[in-house]
Amino acid sequence: AAPNVVVLEPKKVDFDRLLLNQSATMSVRLSNDCAVPVLWRLVPPEEGIPPVFTIDPPGLEGTMNPAEERPITFTFSSKEAATHQFNLKLQIGDTEGLREMETKEDIEVSAEAFSVDVVPEFPNQGTGLNFGDIRVGAVVDQEFYVTNNGKYDVNVEVKIRRKAIADILEIDEKQAQLQPGQKQTFKVRLSPQKEMQCPDFRRRSNRGDELELVVYEAKTGDLVQTNLPPIGVTFRAMFNSFT
Repeated sequence: AAPNVVVLEPKKVDFDRLLLNQSATMSVRLSNDCAVPVLWRLVPPEEGIPPVFTIDPPGLEGTMNPAEERPITFTFSSKEAATHQFNLKLQIGDTEGLREMETKEDIEVSAEAFSVDVVPEFPNQGTGLNFGDIRVGAVVDQEFYVTNNGKYDVNVEVKIRRKAIADILEIDEKQAQLQPGQKQTFKVRLSPQKEMQCPDFRRRSNRGDELELVVYEAKTGDLVQTNLPPIGVTFRAMFNSFT
């Protein structure tokens, strides 16, 4: 007779949401609680399994001896933003082929791949902060903006990359959580205490890339690999009058 005591746990594989190019693996477990070997098979939907999923064993079928357990692992990774949901039908039969395979239950699989879209904006449509010529000891303020154009909340942080700049540059509220569509203002205050300039052409790397905008996924805290370039800072500080 066809076996009838095969336990599937859990019955849902929910990856929730995952950043592009990240990978996650989840498992379900089949248990043969009957006294005879069984043949099991997972039947995919008519449209097939999306290629962003990998299932092990790849053949989607196998046999189990009495009291044997078998894990089935699902791995999800996508390079494109998309939402996926499909069912796999679990069929059970006897290993001798005496009866047709019987559909027992479904495994529900769902996942979403999403991207982070954070955009900085600088004064005068620039690519960084240009304080121009200033006197030593003067205090000059500038602002720039960061907008979250993505689907979910993100945490952003502005980091100063070099101690010599950190000593003379202050950022109000270096960190912020941005909801979708939210724009955050970052205020930057520069107060050089000696004659200096940035970019400093005496340094090997003299592009003035002194600030870095770091982005984290708000739910997990994962660092997001963005293509955002460093933020340039330009100024010349002197004691005497500028001509």
